[in-house]
Amino acid sequence: MGTGGFLMHWLNLGTDSQQSYSFMRRCSLLLTLMIICALMFTACVQNSPKESVSVEALRANPTTENTHPDFPEVREPNPADPNFSFFDPCTDVPAETYERAGIVASGSRSPQFNGYKRSYCHYRFKVTPDPAAVIQIGADVLTDSDINNSNDVLLNVKNIQGVPTGVYFTSAELGEEDYECTAVMPTSRGRIWVSHLFFGTGNFTQEDACPKAWEILKEITRGI
Repeated sequence: MGTGGFLMHWLNLGTDSQQSYSFMRRCSLLLTLMIICALMFTACVQNSPKESVSVEALRANPTTENTHPDFPEVREPNPADPNFSFFDPCTDVPAETYERAGIVASGSRSPQFNGYKRSYCHYRFKVTPDPAAVIQIGADVLTDSDINNSNDVLLNVKNIQGVPTGVYFTSAELGEEDYECTAVMPTSRGRIWVSHLFFGTGNFTQEDACPKAWEILKEITRGI
C-alpha cells in the first residue's frame, strides 16, 4: 500500500461513538509525524510486543493510599462540577518547568473547540536525542468509558518505580515502524498526559520512551 493509501486508511474513522476523539487523536499523531519527518532521519525498527490488559488491573478507584504527596489526587475529572477548573498544560505550566524537564516548545498546538475541553501541544528536546523524537503534552476530560472504546492499547509498564496508583500508560496503534508511549494521570482538573513519540526508531522500545514520558508528567503535575 502506498503512502497516500496508508494515510487515507489510517484516517478512516469508522462510525462508532468515538469519531470525534479518534479524528483529533489521529490528526495530532499525523502532525507529529510531519514534525519528525522534518528532522530527516531514517532507521530500521525492532518492535516490542504490546501487552493488552484490563483497565481494572492497571487503575484503581482514588483513595488516600493512592495520593502521592507531590502529586494531585488521582481521580476521574468531573467537568459538570460547578467548581471544575480545567488544567491546560500548554498555557498553565511555566516555561521553566519544561526546561527543567529538558524540553522546549516547538510552536505547534491544537485548535480549541467550543464546548470541548481538550488541549495539546508539541515540544522538542533541548538536546536532540538519537533517534529523533518529539513530546506531545495535553489534557482532556475523557472518562474511563471513552478510553476503553478508543484505539489506544494499555501497557503493563514494569520498569518504572514510584508511579502512583491510577496513573497508567498507553500506546496508540501506529505504523509498523512507529510507536509511542503515553503516561496518563487522571486528576480533578482533567486527564493530563505526556506522549513520547518516535517514527522509524531502530532498536528503541516503549521501555525507553515510557520512563521519559513519566518524568515529564511528574514535573508538570506537581502542585496543580
